[in-house]
Amino acid sequence: MCDRTGLLGRSQPTVSRHLQVLVEAGLLSRDKRGVWAYFALVPGALDPLSAVLSTAGTASGSTDGLSTSY
Repeated sequence: MCDRTGLLGRSQPTVSRHLQVLVEAGLLSRDKRGVWAYFALVPGALDPLSAVLSTAGTASGSTDGLSTSY
């Protein structure tokens, strides 16, 4: 993740900690190869979130999933 910290505007320890939290939550997998760690999205990990968000959009009567009441 060292090559992406500048892009994210955060320090390497901060990015590493957030990636670890996502691994612990089961959203990312980590493959450690030597001193490098490679992260990947766990297949299907976001399906429950997608279902909740699509249900929330339909329940509010909005067709695009966004609330339009002000």
